[in-house]
Amino acid sequence: MPPTQSATRRTAAPTLDSHREAYIEVAPGVVLNGLLTLPATTSARGVVAFPTVSRGPLQNPYNRLAVSTLARAGFAALLFDCLTSGEKGSVVPPINPSSVALRLLAATTYLRGQPEIADVRLGYMSTGRATAGAMSAAAELGTDLGAVVSMGAAPDLLDVHLEGVTAPVLLIVGGTPAHFACIDRVCSRLSCPHQLAMVPGSHKLTEGDPRPFRRAMKLTTSWFATYLD
Repeated sequence: MPPTQSATRRTAAPTLDSHREAYIEVAPGVVLNGLLTLPATTSARGVVAFPTVSRGPLQNPYNRLAVSTLARAGFAALLFDCLTSGEKGSVVPPINPSSVALRLLAATTYLRGQPEIADVRLGYMSTGRATAGAMSAAAELGTDLGAVVSMGAAPDLLDVHLEGVTAPVLLIVGGTPAHFACIDRVCSRLSCPHQLAMVPGSHKLTEGDPRPFRRAMKLTTSWFATYLD
């Protein structure tokens, strides 16, 4: 006897997000590794570029959690490493906000060349050491960028031309007085729509408790849903 329609629905395999390796050329011979994730939905609500500055970022569980959370919400995401394989071997990797911004803009060009997502709105998400570079790239793009989410409060944010950022900005901070003092000064210089969210513990991404980061990602997807969809 053939299965009923309801039984067929219950046993059907779930639709999975698709992942593919990304290779981002910054300059001749300078290539960054990344992972492009496309949501299981027929078309993405937007695409988020997520630069990282750390060793092993593509395998980092928090980075993968961020990408999967974005995909479940219907957003494509490009997670990429701002360091080349050669630079990772340096005692002090040659990376700073200007170089992060340059590489993020190269990643933006890469995304615009992907046919599935070439026409959707673009957002930037950043954490830790990449935040200043991401904000600098946001100022460079102007109205071509749909939204920005910044987690953490690096002091070098104050060296960025924040007045040039036009995309709506969500700033998520986790915890120390130094973070709050820095973010207060950042907010005072932003003329774009912006919001400050306090998520205690979200700045401690390596201590094994994902709950604060999950809360921060819930705010992140809501922000992108508002300004990219």
